[in-house]
Amino acid sequence: MDDTDGFDPAAIERLRQMGGAKLAVEMLAIYLDYAPARLADVREAAPRGDLLAVQKAAHALKSTANHVGARAVRDLARQLEALARAQSAELIPDMVAELVTAMEQVRPRIESALRELQAK
Repeated sequence: MDDTDGFDPAAIERLRQMGGAKLAVEMLAIYLDYAPARLADVREAAPRGDLLAVQKAAHALKSTANHVGARAVRDLARQLEALARAQSAELIPDMVAELVTAMEQVRPRIESALRELQAK
């Protein structure tokens, strides 16, 4: 596990063991599409004070990130979900900023893993 970028490559191996390279490729591709969309949902809902929408988007992001080993994204999404559930709106903007950074840091690792699997 690599704590420097919040990525756990063992998660990709677990996907491969469960459903082969095809499943791993599908899950990585879904993450690359789905995660930015859920982040956009959070960024749109937070300024409006729509904490239920923030909570739902963070929950979905947490689950998707977990499957592909995006540990930092998963952990921050979990925290964001909890903040929204607790109605702690004032803390959400800083958490969103951290989430953006984590997603930017892990994206190259996810893309690299996807290219590796597609090349096999």
